[in-house]
Amino acid sequence: FGLQTGRDYLTLTAPVLSALESDGSGPFLNMIPSVFISLRKLGFSGQLALLVHAAFAVVVIAVLISDLLRTADPWRRVLLVLVATCLVAPYIHIYDLTILVVAGLLMLRLGPVAAGAPFWRLAAFVMVTWLAPYLTMIFGRIGVPVMPLLLLAAFLMTKGYRAKNSSLQTDAPRPDGGTGFPGLR
Repeated sequence: FGLQTGRDYLTLTAPVLSALESDGSGPFLNMIPSVFISLRKLGFSGQLALLVHAAFAVVVIAVLISDLLRTADPWRRVLLVLVATCLVAPYIHIYDLTILVVAGLLMLRLGPVAAGAPFWRLAAFVMVTWLAPYLTMIFGRIGVPVMPLLLLAAFLMTKGYRAKNSSLQTDAPRPDGGTGFPGLR
């Protein structure tokens, strides 16, 4: 612990990880569901893959900001931010995808009627968010890095979400000051 640990990470670990992710190969890359690594796995150079990823991330961030500014629904905002985070991070790993479980649980809490979507769409969203770490590894191993597309589909589903359940509708203050989730204020 201490300052030396941070220095060692910045001077020793980070350069090795960066080189591995931009120029390396092997099973480690199967644990990263980003556009950047998916393009690397498809044979793109590290520099070109990172450039394409950056352009994609700028578009996602622009859509995210636009949607955040247009919605007063805090649950929709949470869903948008959770899924968008996984799309824009070039080095996100499977163990970071636990934030998608929160998005999936929130969608389950909202339910298909509250989410303004048919049940199959809710089920697809929950399956992608819960199984994302496993799907990343499986698709990576078979050479079909499609996770960015599945995460993009989940992001687009959050864009279509509309809260209709009054217990979760929070545009107006709740009389009890709560959030709609038991035990959470």
